Amino acid sequence: MTDEKYRYLNSLKSLWLEDKNPIFVWIAIRTSIQNEHSCPDWVCEYLKKAADQLLSPAAASGDFARKLPRMLGFDPKAGPGHQLKLTARMLRNEKFAMKFAKHILFGKKPSDARIDAANELDKSWHDADDKTLQTVLRMHFKLKRMPVSNLGWRNIVLRWMIENPLYSERYRDLPPLTNVFESLASISRDSSVSR
Repeated sequence: MTDEKYRYLNSLKSLWLEDKNPIFVWIAIRTSIQNEHSCPDWVCEYLKKAADQLLSPAAASGDFARKLPRMLGFDPKAGPGHQLKLTARMLRNEKFAMKFAKHILFGKKPSDARIDAANELDKSWHDADDKTLQTVLRMHFKLKRMPVSNLGWRNIVLRWMIENPLYSERYRDLPPLTNVFESLASISRDSSVSR
């Protein structure tokens, strides 16, 4: 199978390699099954390692329920930093980032886009200060420095959309890439638009 068919899994692989959080592997497994694709090699390597541990003689001795999380690569300790809670926080932050992206693509100033995106979500976002909102965006888009202009943000949002081609299934209020390209082309042709 070509790399093109696995393109939608690249961000999950990057997260897995960066954090070693097995939840990203399980998301890749579910996504591959939903898209009727075979699992990529990095997922199969994880599954082989987990299977070896599950089928080992040591797995059968002692308290299996306590051993299982570690066999699958999870930290058995509860708390705010637990791997399963991390992904919930990442998805929550992604929802904010995509609301922000929508406003950026419709031409709003970044500061206004942050406020409007927060106001579209639940009350906990309404109470967040601008520094928190900026931190969420910097983490989500993996930025060292954030752009100050709408055009700078458009480039970042566009890159994210290209790298995540299935975004339109989860975020239906984001425009299709073709519309974004057409909009950017018309801006570049319009000499009266300031950047």
